[in-house]
Amino acid sequence: MEINTKNIGAERDFYGHELDARITDLETGFAPLAEALRCCDGPVDIRETGDLVAHLTLRTRALRQSAIALAAQMTDRMRQYLSNPDVLKAAVRKKMPNSEVLKRLRENMAKEGLKKHEIERRILAAGPKLLQVWNQSIDGRAEEIAPVVNSAAREAMKGHAERMRVTFIDALSRGLDDNPRVRAYREFTWCVLSATEPLILGDSVCVFEVDGERPFKPWDDETTPTKRIFMPLSSNRLLIGSRDDTLPPVDAPVLNRTFSRCSLEFFVSSKRINGPELAESVGVWSGIATNSELNAVWEQIKDDW
Repeated sequence: MEINTKNIGAERDFYGHELDARITDLETGFAPLAEALRCCDGPVDIRETGDLVAHLTLRTRALRQSAIALAAQMTDRMRQYLSNPDVLKAAVRKKMPNSEVLKRLRENMAKEGLKKHEIERRILAAGPKLLQVWNQSIDGRAEEIAPVVNSAAREAMKGHAERMRVTFIDALSRGLDDNPRVRAYREFTWCVLSATEPLILGDSVCVFEVDGERPFKPWDDETTPTKRIFMPLSSNRLLIGSRDDTLPPVDAPVLNRTFSRCSLEFFVSSKRINGPELAESVGVWSGIATNSELNAVWEQIKDDW
């Protein structure tokens, strides 16, 4: 457990000088907005509220690490899959079945000037042997290629984290100028409510209430539309955004469990947490996709392959 929150969730010079300067300029304007929201009680009529939420959601280390972990998982699954000789054999035979092999043999013989009846005579005589040689070649080559694929994939994965960092920086840079979530969140109804017990702040900053396997997510995506957004403004003030005008009561213990479960690595509390309940629940709902969601995507990839 960390007592001092300085530099928690921070990574020095992650974005580079130019983008850091742009972010600093933008967040300088958000600071007074956050202070103004902390003074609100009830409905909020500040147009930029959705802008603040959209920006902070995209800025978290938890999102960066979750994206890196998800990509690493999928890359490693692909490595293991393509390193299997049986998979390589099946892939080649899917792309080049026996009928396609014979079709190409006919086309080549036709280009050499052979008549159709002569082509068919040769296919009948030599075709089965040619197909046998072809299939033996596939088997042999797949056994040789599989370890090469495995080695090449492992080597490629060494630069994975840096490539993801560059991709994330590029996405954030474009999002500063045109973040579609800003437009979406401006349509939400926003309200600030008081909490009777101290709220914790998870490393995802916001949590998103949805319908699905996870009732709350640390990240807003298109697979399950968000019903409500919850963001602690302080230990006793909660910002809620809703697609309609329905607002739930602020149940601090329930929300704290939610914030903890949606956190990837840590949460921050204004008071010492007694007991292991919250700490042990960190990560239960974290990440961009659950294992079942990841498996569904992976099965689709294999089907397309």
